[in-house]
Amino acid sequence: MIDAYYRNGKLSIAKIWALNENKPIKEFDDSTFDSLFKDDNFIKNNYKKPLKRFLGSANVSDEIGDKEILKNLKRYFEISSKTTKILENLNGKSKGVCSYCGAISEVVTNKAFIFPFERKINSIVGDSNRLVFCKKCAFTFYSAMASLYKKKLGDQNMLFFFDSYDVDALEKATENMRHLQDPNRYMEIKNFDHPRYTMFYPYETMLVVIFQFIKNNLNYYKAESKHLGSLNLYMTYGRDQLYGYMQIDGSTLQKLSDFFIKIIKAGRESENISGPNPDDRVFFLFFENLLVGKGKPSERAMLREKFSYSLLKGKIDFITLNEILMEKTKNGEKLPLYYSEFIYNYLEAFNLDKDIFQQINGLGYKLGLQMKGTNLDNYIWEIFRARGVEQFLNSLVELQSRLGLEVDLRPINDYENWKEAKAILLNGMLNALYGRRKENEQRN
Repeated sequence: MIDAYYRNGKLSIAKIWALNENKPIKEFDDSTFDSLFKDDNFIKNNYKKPLKRFLGSANVSDEIGDKEILKNLKRYFEISSKTTKILENLNGKSKGVCSYCGAISEVVTNKAFIFPFERKINSIVGDSNRLVFCKKCAFTFYSAMASLYKKKLGDQNMLFFFDSYDVDALEKATENMRHLQDPNRYMEIKNFDHPRYTMFYPYETMLVVIFQFIKNNLNYYKAESKHLGSLNLYMTYGRDQLYGYMQIDGSTLQKLSDFFIKIIKAGRESENISGPNPDDRVFFLFFENLLVGKGKPSERAMLREKFSYSLLKGKIDFITLNEILMEKTKNGEKLPLYYSEFIYNYLEAFNLDKDIFQQINGLGYKLGLQMKGTNLDNYIWEIFRARGVEQFLNSLVELQSRLGLEVDLRPINDYENWKEAKAILLNGMLNALYGRRKENEQRN
């Protein structure tokens, strides 16, 4: 992560130089980079520019002093009350070895607004063990905040940035993401209100952000999806400097893009129902209906967060999804719309086995349709509570017999994980019994 963040800082400095010198950015090379730090003038004259990109120009004007800027930075970083000046923390004070480049020179102790991702527990790690940087590395890391994106989630912060060796791809992603920032809220990622997405946790928020990012740049990423393949996305979250972490590689980003493009297309082609615009239709009506129960909104989203994590890792957590649908059924809540459309397109985009899903989901859907109007609903709970494969299959065979059906169980027997097979089957049954009939039949 440290190399990736450094590359972002170097690109930010290159942009500052190109604007100052009125030269194309492609003329910025390593010798130019080194020459900027022969004295302190470049840092002194430009240190507010990354801040303007991070907090917004209105919050970092020339008239606003460091005290007010640091107050705003504390919204996102853990900064000591002893830190009262920004510039003096970017210039070396004592001799040492730079933790990044290894140069022996005057160094500064890392601050959260320089390199935010140093894991530090104050009671365990003293300042003598902190990262230290020469002025060139310190200002380069500091400048990376120009392409650091953020979102407050209750008392947590979510921070993320892109990285790529392809400078054009990195610069394009950075500029495209700026359209999702809110200049009225310190350049945080905006709330998405049309339709209104509810977001409480980092993984579900990241999923929504990537969807909005692709949707807003749909034509570009349809034509240039290879640019996503060259990117990595680094995400951290937590309170102060104790961060959770996820890296989403370019292959996963590209497949997520393919998936979102597919469901946007499906939304445009679906029948006009009341609700969100066609581009949001499939994603929104599935995602928002993953909330469970009637407690605090954040409690209702806990299972959705777990499911979102799996989607960002390139797989579908069918067991958690089944838990969501079973809880919603128990509570008498509406099931997510576009279930089959969402799952099928995800499996297709990630080159996962969509055929076996269709077979088991279709089997469950068929059983569910036959159960309508009977008093056999209890078998759903009997199958759900099965604690072993034998108990699961026995309950299923008994249900077949009660319905008078001949059902091919080979797809279930062939599936490598019986608990997942059970979850897929049950989800099909639930959608047939309690879901929106017309929508669910699209893929069954």
